[in-house]
Amino acid sequence: MAQLRSLKDAASHFASLLPELAESTGESETVIVGIGGPTAVGKSSLARLFLRAGAANAIKVRFLEGDRWLIPQYRRSPGPTFPNDIYEMDGLCKAVADLKAGRLFPAPFYERDGRATGRISERGAVRLNRIPDSVEKRCRDLQAKVSSHLRADASTGDILEEIQPEGEVWVFDSELALFDPKLTAHLDISYGIRASRQTRMRHFLDAVAAGERYGTLSTEEAAEKLEGFFETDDLLIEPSVEKADHLIDLG
Repeated sequence: MAQLRSLKDAASHFASLLPELAESTGESETVIVGIGGPTAVGKSSLARLFLRAGAANAIKVRFLEGDRWLIPQYRRSPGPTFPNDIYEMDGLCKAVADLKAGRLFPAPFYERDGRATGRISERGAVRLNRIPDSVEKRCRDLQAKVSSHLRADASTGDILEEIQPEGEVWVFDSELALFDPKLTAHLDISYGIRASRQTRMRHFLDAVAAGERYGTLSTEEAAEKLEGFFETDDLLIEPSVEKADHLIDLG
């Protein structure tokens, strides 16, 4: 296990591995790089650095966000249990298995919109068999691949991206990436990020202030929201970081 001290160090490490990873991809199978760790530890920031490393080396690197399988809050059971009442686990695990095998799979669009997590849904698209231009634009800004087909789920109205892997290197960012064996089984290489509560709180508040997460929350509300994540994260997600091939300890 490589011990890394910063996200920048991890991005450099990933860039050094990229040629070998890209060489091992094929038309029928992709390479999946997992990034795991607690809420607000820096997973998405690291994923963006990995994508930049791919662009800098002229290697196709795609991004799959595990949060796309978060169940919208209004659909969750009262007193939800983590992770099965928080994530669509069957859909997420199947998607990662299909991604690894190079098979077409659907992925819903998730937005951090205001105070609540939610899906981009448009029931009218099902009735009219057409996604409105305004909805399609929002989805195109979030999609994993430019060439993906978009469709509406007939039962929920959720807009889905039908993703066809084509032998790329994929970065899978999720707090569950190292937690669930059905996901870790498909990772070719993994990075786990560890940070103190103080560091995670700073990351979270910076993201809220920048409008990247829950933009309508006050600083006090945002801090309280993250405090609610800490117990589950520290009990379940933090130990899973030890399973990573490479550990990033931000202190």
